[in-house]
Amino acid sequence: MESITEYRHRINEQVQDTANELLSNGVGELSRETLIAILKRVADYGFTEGLNYRISSLITTDQLENLFSISSRRARAIAKSRHESYGIGFKIPGAKQWFFLPEDVKLLAPEKPGRRWEKK
Repeated sequence: MESITEYRHRINEQVQDTANELLSNGVGELSRETLIAILKRVADYGFTEGLNYRISSLITTDQLENLFSISSRRARAIAKSRHESYGIGFKIPGAKQWFFLPEDVKLLAPEKPGRRWEKK
């Protein structure tokens, strides 16, 4: 998985390349259409890279198993429960895996083992 620092570095490189392209064409007049096209290209690149970074940072139920030393059945049960309780994570229909954002991990920690007893 790529770090946020590496991601930011690639975005900065793209901005620098675009600035160099603009400057290499001279400081003279730049048409509005050309400027818009260049800015859209940089924005599209940033959006795509951001999306790629976000997707590559998703946590799966397989990773939850390893992280919390729990069974795959328990990981899926926790994932489903937390999705229903907190609205976090998503599952692709037909797949066993659930996917969560890294910031959701604190909500995915298993509770103490054993049955909950309700006070009467």
